[in-house]
Amino acid sequence: MTERLRIVVGPLGGSGIAEALAAVPGVEATIVQSPAEMPEVDPADVGLWKLWHLPHVAYCVDDLAKAIEGEEVVFGPFEPGDFGSVVFIHKDGVVVEYLEYTTLDLWFGQRTPWRPAGP
Repeated sequence: MTERLRIVVGPLGGSGIAEALAAVPGVEATIVQSPAEMPEVDPADVGLWKLWHLPHVAYCVDDLAKAIEGEEVVFGPFEPGDFGSVVFIHKDGVVVEYLEYTTLDLWFGQRTPWRPAGP
């Protein structure tokens, strides 16, 4: 069975990891550079600057609105694809992405190999 991956590489790199994954037997990977250009971001907007210049962590949440109550929203919420809503916050000096999925079957139009964990 071939696993199909879509690997999005940011403007500051990460392609070495993506190329290594693409070389794994049984993996068919598409490497996409995104975004094509680095947007101009005012360094005074600390959270947004960090979003475009540093890695971030991501968490799946059941209720996006509840998860961001009282948080410093950097970008979003928005629907980047056909799988749900996303928002980026600045918390404790780090950019955090929260995702509320509406489906786990698709990721940017591609079928996912997702399977439930556990018994």
